[in-house]
Amino acid sequence: MNKKTVVFIISSSDIGGAERNALQIASALKKIYNILIICNGGYLSEEFKKAGFKTKIIPLRDNIDIIGFTRLILFLRRIKPDILHLHMNRASLLGAIAGKFLKIPTLSSMQSFTRYIYARFSDEITVCSPRMVDYFESFGISRKKISLIYNPVFPNMTDNIKAFSGYPDGFNILFVGRLHPKKGILQIPYFAKRALSDNLNITFHVIGDGIEEKRLKNEISKYGLEKNIIMYGKIEDVRPFLKGCDLMILPSQSEGLPLSLSEGLFFSKPFVAYDVGDTRILSDNGGGIMVKPEDKDGFYKCIKELYYDREKLNSMGKKGRKFIEDYFDIDTALKKIINIYNRLGEKDR
Repeated sequence: MNKKTVVFIISSSDIGGAERNALQIASALKKIYNILIICNGGYLSEEFKKAGFKTKIIPLRDNIDIIGFTRLILFLRRIKPDILHLHMNRASLLGAIAGKFLKIPTLSSMQSFTRYIYARFSDEITVCSPRMVDYFESFGISRKKISLIYNPVFPNMTDNIKAFSGYPDGFNILFVGRLHPKKGILQIPYFAKRALSDNLNITFHVIGDGIEEKRLKNEISKYGLEKNIIMYGKIEDVRPFLKGCDLMILPSQSEGLPLSLSEGLFFSKPFVAYDVGDTRILSDNGGGIMVKPEDKDGFYKCIKELYYDREKLNSMGKKGRKFIEDYFDIDTALKKIINIYNRLGEKDR
């Protein structure tokens, strides 16, 4: 029996939590399906190629990208796939419209509380948190079309790795993510200045790149925080950093369900984050502390509390690990996705 062809369309060239989720899902499914990748090129394309996928670069640069959309239509018409699995907003919009035009069933994986238009045309959608189910249902999308699938912590997350040996003595706090304004990355110098004035032996570590990189470096230089904030740029394998740190932070102003914090909890690393999106799901079990959005003083106070209370820090880490083991299972996620593919295949007959 021939494998069905599933095309993953990802309107990105970089790799963050959503893109990594798509890469890992595709890698787990390629034994069952013939999977092709369409993306905007760049680092993301190289990562898929390294994982053994055939990759087609078709940049989808905005919501009315006529040239990109036309190229997408022509390519899909030629290869005639069975299913389109769409990731990121523009892919979900333009890929779903292409699916309607070519009569190819579509699944969109929504990773944030985005606008209704991005989910409007897909045959089915997946969301990564319970509140997102209610959010999209409030737009009139049928509950039958919405599937809740937590972003799983994948098999390559293992305890059998060495912790990063480059952390200095003291308390090491880690941020992993895009250096983007919505991530609140420029608050880290504020936290570092407060810790320095309180004589706390804290070092902040920043993994990622993005449009705020230059501004963050300028802030670090401006306040002489080079020893207090260490930037690493983009790191392909963050697991040693996760395993070796003491605390995760995420001062984001907007989130879905953050993959970086889920992965940190796998290594029993608790977190402090703003109460946005569905981050609270990860804290309600006791694995993290939520702070009112924009309250950077309150955020710092939580960091300071855990600096002094290591017993609470370790207890939170253990609770977070148990929660990840109980709910963020790769096999459960794959079964749900395969069931959706099967339903879409039935619709196509």
